[in-house]
Amino acid sequence: MTSALYALRSELKVTLIEAGLPGGQMNNTAEIENYPGYTSIQGPELAEAMFAPLEDLGINHIYDEVVDIVDHKTHKEVITVEGTYMSKTVIIATGSVHKKL
Repeated sequence: MTSALYALRSELKVTLIEAGLPGGQMNNTAEIENYPGYTSIQGPELAEAMFAPLEDLGINHIYDEVVDIVDHKTHKEVITVEGTYMSKTVIIATGSVHKKL
């Protein structure tokens, strides 16, 4: 989300494609302590607070799962379950998935 925010503030066209809720694993975290600006905050609340500026700046947000990215030299082709998107630049942020021990 940080990369998207900086790109939007630079007046670039930004599309955020993600399969789940904005903030990913943060939405499954009950309490986050010592995050800059907060002594303690619930994960979903922080995710919403981080996503709000993106919405304010008009982010194009797509709920979908990326299955492949093809580099065609002149552009990138982002293939999702629901469609295909073309872009000059792609930032890949895979996030994390909780693993049971």
